[in-house]
Amino acid sequence: MRHPFLQALTDLFFPRRCIFCGALLSSERILCQECENDPQIQPRLFRKWLNREAGGNPILCIVPYRYEGKPRDAIHALKFHRKTAA
Repeated sequence: MRHPFLQALTDLFFPRRCIFCGALLSSERILCQECENDPQIQPRLFRKWLNREAGGNPILCIVPYRYEGKPRDAIHALKFHRKTAA
């Protein structure tokens, strides 16, 4: 655990933001209340069999979110723009 002074200083210069919408957070949460209650963002496991084009065995892919809406936007922001908050 960090020293409280260092945590306060870090929060001053790098405020915590929701990873999906970018709203400012007041605690050690990673989601704001609105995103936490959004049914599209509720984590649950999705399973999909991916068939390999070149042959071979299909691969089972398990993910916590569907690749659409806010989760997709957050992944694109990180992948293409190096943003850690929307």
